[in-house]
Amino acid sequence: MDPLHSVPDSGARVDELNALAHRWRHDDTRRALAFARQALVLAEQLAYPQGRAWALLRVALCEYILADAARQYETRLGDAIALMRELGEPRGEAEAMNLLANILGTRGEHEVALALHDRCLALRRAIGHHVGVAATLNNMGSELRQLGRTGEALDCLRESLQLALAQADLRSIAYAHVSLGSVYLALDDASTAVEHFEQGFARVARTDDRALECTALIGLARARALQGAHAAALELLQHAQALALRTGNVSDQAQVNLAQAAVEQGRGRHAPAMAHLHAALVSLKRADERGLVAEVQVRLADSQWRLGDADAAQAQLAQALTMAEANGHALVAESARRLLREIGRAA
Repeated sequence: MDPLHSVPDSGARVDELNALAHRWRHDDTRRALAFARQALVLAEQLAYPQGRAWALLRVALCEYILADAARQYETRLGDAIALMRELGEPRGEAEAMNLLANILGTRGEHEVALALHDRCLALRRAIGHHVGVAATLNNMGSELRQLGRTGEALDCLRESLQLALAQADLRSIAYAHVSLGSVYLALDDASTAVEHFEQGFARVARTDDRALECTALIGLARARALQGAHAAALELLQHAQALALRTGNVSDQAQVNLAQAAVEQGRGRHAPAMAHLHAALVSLKRADERGLVAEVQVRLADSQWRLGDADAAQAQLAQALTMAEANGHALVAESARRLLREIGRAA
């Protein structure tokens, strides 16, 4: 039976459409968006506020993932949060708040995102939503990692993992392992990172979350490249790229290109690395992910310098450093300073 016509035009049909949007959000986001938009139209026609609130949240998530050009997702989330609060739907309010915090984090507004995650955490703890608590702790760990506060990040992520294990929630367990892998990767501890990425991948492969599977593969590839296994890393990234194209996740497409550039740089192949970096910048600008632009600029500068254009590299690094410092990206800022010193010594 066609799921779009399995129930008549009613609140039950709105709920079904919202459930389908939730099911497909990280597998085929374009399909999920079609379901969510139909749910939103129908909920408004039926004057069904609960269905409208969830549809606003589902549409916002899908539009964000797909980097919808209209960028209405923040407005939709604000409406969803207000409506969920009015309806007494704390789970929905927390979910919308969590997504808004994630969006702010991708723009480099990490302190604002952390404050919002903290409010979300309190709400999820108050209602006893343990899987939600694990997810929020995970997101807080990711923000802390971006700020270079790795000790605090590890504390949050280990607590998230323990909660996820206690709930036996495969996706939450995978999510925690992948995020832990990212912290250890930032610390250049490739072997521990590989362990966590492999644990995460083994679990997420048993769920319907292809976007998280893509993230696990990207992280595993970067860790393998750090160990010198460049061919294996590129093979993993081919699989990740196929998943990113399947889901339609624009941020994942940028991350694949960024990881491919890192592998090529590790092999001393700077011309193809720059091609990947420019492709990553296109995706990041489309997705308005300002938080990663500085990292891409540092990598571009590295290749520019090694290809003989020190002036362009220094100009690129000056921009990257300004952006990283403005966003509190301690690790990226230090990478920019380190490369500037290296270029200066070589002059």
